Order: sequence, then C-alpha cells, then structure tokens
Amino acid sequence: MRVKILKISFMKIHSCIIALGIITLPMIHFLFIGNAADGKTVSRYILYIGLLAWMFEYFFFNRKIELPHAKSYYAFCFFLISIILSGVFNFSSIIANEGSRGVGWIVYLKGTIAMVSYFLISCYVYDFIMRYNGNTIKFFIKWLMVSFLVTGTFSILEFGSFANGPLLEIHQSFNDIFRNGSMNLFRLRSLTQEPSLFGNYFALIFPILFVGAMRRGKVYIFLLIYGLAMVLASFSRTAYAITLLELIILLLYMRYNPLKHWKALIFIVAGMVLFTYYVIFEWFPNVDIFAVIESLSSLQSDGYSNSNMTRIGSAVGAFNIFLDYPLFGVGWNQAVLYVLDYYPDWAWQASDIKNYFVYSPTIFGSFPAILANTGIIGFLSWTFMWFFVIVDFHKVYAKAEDNNYRVYLPAFVVATIGIVISGLNWGVLEWPAYWVLMGISWAVSQKYLKEKNGNVAKDS
Repeated sequence: MRVKILKISFMKIHSCIIALGIITLPMIHFLFIGNAADGKTVSRYILYIGLLAWMFEYFFFNRKIELPHAKSYYAFCFFLISIILSGVFNFSSIIANEGSRGVGWIVYLKGTIAMVSYFLISCYVYDFIMRYNGNTIKFFIKWLMVSFLVTGTFSILEFGSFANGPLLEIHQSFNDIFRNGSMNLFRLRSLTQEPSLFGNYFALIFPILFVGAMRRGKVYIFLLIYGLAMVLASFSRTAYAITLLELIILLLYMRYNPLKHWKALIFIVAGMVLFTYYVIFEWFPNVDIFAVIESLSSLQSDGYSNSNMTRIGSAVGAFNIFLDYPLFGVGWNQAVLYVLDYYPDWAWQASDIKNYFVYSPTIFGSFPAILANTGIIGFLSWTFMWFFVIVDFHKVYAKAEDNNYRVYLPAFVVATIGIVISGLNWGVLEWPAYWVLMGISWAVSQKYLKEKNGNVAKDS
C-alpha cells in the first residue's frame, strides 16, 4: 500500500513538473542573471528538477526502466557516440584549445554533459507517458495552450508599448527585473530573448492553434489570429518563412482529416492577416513587411541583410571547417573556436561579425554547427534522428482509428518539422521543446502498438 501511494505521489509530481516545463517553453533565453550575455531557458531547469525526482524514484524505489524501441532513440544514442568519438579523435587539439568561449576541454565536457541531459529529458518524458493513465495527447495540448496564453498575455504589454501607451512603463519595469533593462520597442519578441527566437516557439504552437481552430471553433480561431498578429509584429524572417511552410504542410494533411470548415478558416485567417498587416503598417509607417521578406535573399551589408551575411557567413565557415575535418569534425562545441579562421572574405563586411562576433564567435544554426563539430557521422545521426521522429508520428496518424490521434498528430508532425527547420537559423539545443517532442514520439508510437495489441487501455 505504501509503495502504491508513493507511486501515485511521484506521478503527480512528474505531471506537475512536466506541465510547468511545457508552460515555460516560450521563455527561451529569457531570464538574465547578473551581467550574462544570454538569458536562461527557464523550462530546461524546471525539467532538470523532474529528472532528479525521476532518478531518485528509480534508484531508491527500484523501479524498472523501460527503454524505447524507436529508431530515433537508437539514432540519438548513435549521435551521442559521435560526440564522444569527436572528442577521442580530436583529444590533443581539444586539450590545447582556448578562446573567448573558454578552455577547449571544459567547453567539450560541458557540451557533452548537456547533450546527455537532453537525452535523459526525452527518456523522462517517454517514461512519464508510458505510465500516464489519462489522455496523452490532450495532456500536452492543454499545457501547450496554457503556454501560449502566458506568452500572449505578456505580449499585450508589447503591443501597448508599440503604441506608446500606458503599458510602456509596466513593460519597462518587467524588463528591468528579468532582462537587465533590455527593451525592443519596434519588434515583438514576447518572452524570448529576441524576435527570431519567438519564431522558434511559434513553429511549435502554430500547428496546435491551427488544428484547434478547425476543431473547436471561435476561441481557437481568435487565438490563432492573435498568434499570427504576434508573428507579423515580430518582423522575423524566420517566423514568416516557417509559418508559411507549416501552413502548406497542414493544408496537405487537412485534405484527409476529419475536420470541418477548414476551407472557410483559410479565408478568415487570410483576411485577418491582411487586416493585421494594415494595423501594423499604421503603427510603423517606416517598416515594410514585404521588404523584410525580400531581404531573405539579399547579402548587402545593411539592415536585415547584414543579419543574412552574419548567419550565412557563419554557416559557410562551419562548412569550411567540415571540409578540413570531414569524418569526426573538430570536437563537440569546438567549432566556435575555429570559425573565425574559416569565414569567407565577404562575411567580414557584416558589422555584426566585425563589431561583436569577432570577440564572441558563433555558428548560427544547429545543422552547420553539428556538421563542423561532429563531422559527417554526427550530422547523419542528427538528421536521421529527426527524420525517424517525424516518420513515427506520421505512421501512428496514418494507421490510427482513435480520433485524438487522427486530429492532433498532424500538428505534432508539422511542429517537429517547424522547430527542426528553425534550427537552420538559430539552433537552441537547450530548448526542451526538441526533447519533449522526441519523448512524445517514442511513447506515442510505443503506446499505440500496445493499444493495438490490447495491452493497455485506449486514451479516453
């Protein structure tokens, strides 16, 4: 009896921690401590608390660990092995490396421990779902929607600040407390460090809002329209491009989905996007959203195009590193110590590189960074890992008869595609959305197989 009570108590603890971890997913590089250059990703530390509780439960109550049998799980294991191999084959240079990011072997060790912790977060979420008796899909949808309500409510302050209204002072006070006074009065970033990171979060939540709008009606339609207004106000090329891509994929799914009124919704959303564009244009007459979009293809050294040069230049630099270290890369997290020597000449025209990144080198995008750090072996492991996650979600969707799976799994497929592609711009591997989605994919596919075999009750 005592063991059973403790088991129930632990499940309640895990349920609360994971729910809070999901609610805080919008807080990417949000919390600034001291004079740090980057903020802390809040949900990461909340889920670390859950990891400790999970490990305590297994070590002290002898619970059996059930490992996933998904291909993406094995690909993740192989990716961790590639990180270790990158350290083994670059051991002498890692020991000797030193730069603005720190001593080489410490940077490598910290990065490796971090990746192992992300792997454990996926395992933690997987284990929780396998033991959870309620409706798995509804659990995550509910708390993701709460996360959007949190970030959307905060953005009311931003919209008020844009109009130089009475909310400006409140917004400034909030930023003084949590962001060292950092303000951005002309672009919406909500609870993230900068607008393009809001694009990462919106890539996660947009498919949920879209599917919810088609299934549940007015409230979700309002939230979807408000979310699109937030994206437009971010003036983020990343957010624009990924939202459009996700919309196209969702429409392809919706042709075969048991949802009504989706054609009417397209016209409603299109009309509201145009209306929102008009409102933002009135607020910011000197900002042209279409010019923001056109800047995606520009490599001039001014405005948005300067940002393009910085990002593309760092990606080219990473690729140049890969050409010199093709098999195992230069070692996990070591590429930033090399990249200044590998930038193409034209990238040095970017003011961001000359004035900032020359002192604190950065490689934008998870794919270029992984290619340079771990070589072709790590890159292929990473790519196949996410390919299998998407395939697992889609397989369950294609075979499922349960309406919860049929309706919401397309949203999880598209959200996964969105956040992985957003990593081409700014790879935030410490953002737990990656690892939560991965754990969900392992568990949903495994749980569905058990349901088909009659071993567990269907979600209700």
